[in-house]
Amino acid sequence: VNPTGWNALKESIAGKIATAQVASTRNEPVIDGLVRKSLNLANDVPLTPETIKQVRTRAYQAGYEPIATLGTMKTDSAFAGQLKFVADKYKGMERSFPGATTDEVANLAKLYNKAEFDAGDALQASQFLRDKATEAFRKGDNGIGKAAKEISKAIEDQVERNLSASGASGADVLRNFRDARKLMAKSHTVEDALIEGGGTINPHKLAQRLQAGKPLDGELKIIASFANNFPKAAQPAAQ
Repeated sequence: VNPTGWNALKESIAGKIATAQVASTRNEPVIDGLVRKSLNLANDVPLTPETIKQVRTRAYQAGYEPIATLGTMKTDSAFAGQLKFVADKYKGMERSFPGATTDEVANLAKLYNKAEFDAGDALQASQFLRDKATEAFRKGDNGIGKAAKEISKAIEDQVERNLSASGASGADVLRNFRDARKLMAKSHTVEDALIEGGGTINPHKLAQRLQAGKPLDGELKIIASFANNFPKAAQPAAQ
């Protein structure tokens, strides 16, 4: 190549692009392997929406179903406060901009604000709300998505408090419930980062969560930190 300044610049840029492509291609199976490890999946299991839903199903059976037979649980002021916070969050703008929001969020919070609930029904409601949140986010309806997640968390927090209050008899149930709850939360995070039809994830989605201060730990935090600091080496290979 004629070693002019312009040709040297082009050669340098081309080399950087090729290096980033090679790095991303080599990193992708490592990243996907970490994702599988975070979800307790074998290395040969494909990353698909169906697989991730199976993870949630197994977690539900292990940590949630044993609670379903515990009967009625009372709710407390903390639970009522969490739901009130959700209902009030979008009301502020109504003072200056009447009609700017809908009543859907407030009605959703009101629907679940009860003095007591059946433990099994509560856990089914929690799962329904998390699925509703995932669907709402996909449609771009972030208000309903966030509200559904927060209400689901309030229900699960209340279940945890009731189990903690039951003493030693609820210790194992509580531990399994917490483990299952954590695994299910990870599965939703992975599903949000999944490239539909690609069998892999977009590491930059996890990096965005980390940068926004959203909770991540373990393998998913490692991926997010790497993609946040070395974005060119963590590009989806197919893209």
